[in-house]
Amino acid sequence: GYVCDLGIAGVTAFLPKGEAEGLMIGQGVEALIRGKRGSALVLRLPDAAKLAKKKTTSALRFQAVQAGMLVEGVVEKVVSNGLVLSAILGAFSGLVLDTHLEYPAPREEWAKVYRVGQIVTARVLYVDAQKDTLMLTLRHHLVHMNAAPAPCAAAPVGETVEDAEVLAVTPSVGVLFGRAVAAHGGAEGDEEEDTNARDDGEDTGKKRKKKKASLAPREGYFVHISRLSDEFVESAEKHMRVGERHTLRVVDAVACEGWGAASLQASVLDATVLRYEDCRVGMLV
Repeated sequence: GYVCDLGIAGVTAFLPKGEAEGLMIGQGVEALIRGKRGSALVLRLPDAAKLAKKKTTSALRFQAVQAGMLVEGVVEKVVSNGLVLSAILGAFSGLVLDTHLEYPAPREEWAKVYRVGQIVTARVLYVDAQKDTLMLTLRHHLVHMNAAPAPCAAAPVGETVEDAEVLAVTPSVGVLFGRAVAAHGGAEGDEEEDTNARDDGEDTGKKRKKKKASLAPREGYFVHISRLSDEFVESAEKHMRVGERHTLRVVDAVACEGWGAASLQASVLDATVLRYEDCRVGMLV
């Protein structure tokens, strides 16, 4: 028989010799799954007449979608906490939370950048099989798979960040802060070709680069509700308002989102060191 590669890591398939003869290594065949033999799938070739009548589709099965896939989707809705995308891989819908937009931004800004009907490129974060939906990210460094997020939390652990702006407040979770940075030029996907007419209305037939709508690059810092104060905080919304500016201190780095975890606690802001590795022999503490 024939051992077949289905293009799926860890999955093997076997086509019995009685199903076909004269096949060559590297030849592509269209087959149906007949069953399983141990850990391998057993295939059979379909009847040519039945195959001709079989309705084909380019859409993948939901189970075939994997975390890490780069996909395109259409903005179906702009909701309070992010974007709902549809027509992903021709059939699926997904959600982009506001914490996974291209860069950290307040809602009044990103709601103007992303519009219903707009096509965006996203990467699959994970698959929610129970709800048949996809969790997606538009974060610049994840979509383009940059080795180092750019921009990310530029301030290292232990550094104090002044004039950080409140971008979003989630009452029972925490507060997202941002600090503007210089734009990083040459980012992939920042420009697209478009045929344009001259100002006098005559079509030149030439293509020029047109800047896509994009969020302003920012460093991001997230302060969990437990780090807003040394005192107990029941709701972050009672302590913070979007647009306020505060001084905070970086306590950790969050690799996936590409930003820093920070604190507003007075005990942290006043501490000489935050980590064992920052202690030095002879240091006065």
